[in-house]
Amino acid sequence: MFVFPVITKSISYAVFYTSASSAYIDITDEKCNLTISSSDVTGTCTMTVFNYGKLDHIKVIPDLTLVIDFSDRVKFDPQLIILDSHTTTRVTFHVTGTSTELSSAFVNSTVNILILDEIGIDS
Repeated sequence: MFVFPVITKSISYAVFYTSASSAYIDITDEKCNLTISSSDVTGTCTMTVFNYGKLDHIKVIPDLTLVIDFSDRVKFDPQLIILDSHTTTRVTFHVTGTSTELSSAFVNSTVNILILDEIGIDS
């Protein structure tokens, strides 16, 4: 039944309306399309962000533990994502990084997106 998730999300928006913490961000449907060439990693990631509170930005990186555990072989540059308060948004962002062990690979897979911290926009 579809009613329970809709009610739960609606209640979350109401309960966490004034919260400004990444604890009240939910990320789903993460997917990245990455290319590793000469140890340079580039690509695009997409995700759906549920911002139940009023946080206006998050800093994220892909986590490749779902993809044959590349997490210790690829280091990503954090990406700043600007958010609107109290919304559900589909976000696409570019990623860059370096590979410590892989010199060539293509990754097109579901991944986890990690929220690193809450930072000031001027940082």
